[in-house]
Amino acid sequence: MRQLLILILILLLFLPGFLQAQDVHIVEKKSDTLVQLQAFISKKKFSSQPYPQFYPGPTSPKAKRSYSRIINKLGRDFRKIHSSGEASDYQFQQAIKQRLTEFKQLNIADSEDEDRICLYVEELMGIVGLESSNGLLNKFRYGLR
Repeated sequence: MRQLLILILILLLFLPGFLQAQDVHIVEKKSDTLVQLQAFISKKKFSSQPYPQFYPGPTSPKAKRSYSRIINKLGRDFRKIHSSGEASDYQFQQAIKQRLTEFKQLNIADSEDEDRICLYVEELMGIVGLESSNGLLNKFRYGLR
């Protein structure tokens, strides 16, 4: 019985420190995600790239600006959702749906641009830990669900 009381006392002494360490880790992870989202928003996008990731870039500077504006809006959407503290897969997926609808309204003619858009969305999903677009990327790219 005495050993049990000593064990309980030790746990009570160390438990608050352990819980506090867990909270700090969560805050650091949240902060790290916000830093990654900001870095994503800040970087140049839709620039031509040589082999092996060959990408010619959009056909016009206007298209490049439009694509960059929409994908950056998605990055800001993700940042806002993540910062809310109550982020859900559904909220991220709804943001993806809204921005992919904006892309579709541009009537993108080049499949390489659509591929690049999907890669950027997947990059954002990776940053926040979203495992699935719930078919939105397939529907956008291939018309599939």
